[in-house]
Amino acid sequence: MYCTEFSYRLVNLDQVSSIDFLSFLLILADAPQPGDNIGLVASKTSATPFRGKYYAVAAAFGKIGAFIGTYLYPLLVADAGSDTVKGNQYPFWVAGSLCVLSAFLAFFCLPEIGQDTIDFEDARFRTYLAENGYDTSRMGTAEKQISQESFGSGKV
Repeated sequence: MYCTEFSYRLVNLDQVSSIDFLSFLLILADAPQPGDNIGLVASKTSATPFRGKYYAVAAAFGKIGAFIGTYLYPLLVADAGSDTVKGNQYPFWVAGSLCVLSAFLAFFCLPEIGQDTIDFEDARFRTYLAENGYDTSRMGTAEKQISQESFGSGKV
């Protein structure tokens, strides 16, 4: 009985203000950003031998960005002095411009990521190795090893 009353109090729409609802929508809209998908992008857009290093570099960039943002935010607020409006505007403009930049990079610089992107990247990497004289006949697991003859014929 108590759990029902408690859950009813949590979802009572008469007591939810519009700012709470707008905050919920903003948080919901913030989720599918490139910054939140840094692991997905790093793990899907590289060949298997480089995936771990690529993910580590992407995570390092994320941590560096978080450090810079944490360091920069107090400086932006302090630069406004006693004007609280400017103290709120400066970080907003910096964060907004970074969001626009990340959206531009995501739409125009990232490749299309599908279900078979990893296989495509692995095939491209194998082709690169074969063209540069590396023996790729023993790459992969025992059931997926591809001989040079079948690889040269386009069967992957």
